[in-house]
Amino acid sequence: MAGVSRVVTVVTVVIVLAVVAACALIVLHAFGGHGRSDTVEYGGRSYDCRQVLQSFESTAGPGVYPQAVIDACVNRSS
Repeated sequence: MAGVSRVVTVVTVVIVLAVVAACALIVLHAFGGHGRSDTVEYGGRSYDCRQVLQSFESTAGPGVYPQAVIDACVNRSS
């Protein structure tokens, strides 16, 4: 009977570790964008990709930022 108790304990620990790992992955995925830099360096300047993409999608059009910056931001977000 002690062998069954040990198996149940091991299975419980494995399940708990799997749940903790899954939760950690979810949190990393949800907040991963906030931890990394969302900026692109180009021509000695730093561009915020959120602003670049919002500007590109707005009526301001694509002429506000260099095409290389837009491309870099699009590649970063995908």
